[in-house]
Amino acid sequence: MVNKYISLLVFAASLLISNTILAQEIDKMTTTSIYQMKSKYHSFGSFFVITAEGGGTLALSDFATPGISYIGRAGFELFFPSTSFATLGIRVLGSYGELTGSHDVSRFAGAGTSARTITKFKTQFSSIEGGLVIAFGKDLIIPYIAGGAYYIFKYSPADDLNNALYSPVDREGFLSYMGEFGIRFFMTNTLSFNIAAKYNVGKVDDLDGFISNKNDNFVSAVAGFSIHLFHDRRVR
Repeated sequence: MVNKYISLLVFAASLLISNTILAQEIDKMTTTSIYQMKSKYHSFGSFFVITAEGGGTLALSDFATPGISYIGRAGFELFFPSTSFATLGIRVLGSYGELTGSHDVSRFAGAGTSARTITKFKTQFSSIEGGLVIAFGKDLIIPYIAGGAYYIFKYSPADDLNNALYSPVDREGFLSYMGEFGIRFFMTNTLSFNIAAKYNVGKVDDLDGFISNKNDNFVSAVAGFSIHLFHDRRVR
């Protein structure tokens, strides 16, 4: 029985010591690391960044009233070593989302046996993008600009009841380009909260299912988090 109590006391003491050490490490990460970031003139060279974000889309199509729908994206970025105010990086992101819109006057959309007259559309899409990122600044707030190409694997125009406007349902993918502006707010030396807005240039005229004489574009706004790895390699 005595040995049992001694074992419990040893376990409790070990747990207390472990918690104390862990608390000290967390405090170092959330205070010292941030203080070091604030005091160094640098953005984030030699960072490998993993990002997950979500937000909304706004379709710029042949339907007069753009609808607000959803988008989610995730991917990674690699920033190169730098001692200057700006840091160059590359990134790859995958996205899944939806575009919507409406029109006061009915439009004949789609093709073949699936074509019909509609006043609202919904188009789901999936895409991948790659490009360059330039991050600016110091301290805890890092603005950035990004640009590059994106490829929509497939998109599926439908009416507001999710009835497909084409047969087969999925349209053939296309390659186009985009531009983005965003800001990262560092919460610790390894975690940031992000906001961003992006303009996607369309290369097709049937994202909304309706053919006219101009291509359909869309914008998106997202918020989310990034994990910044290898921050101990920062070049000052």
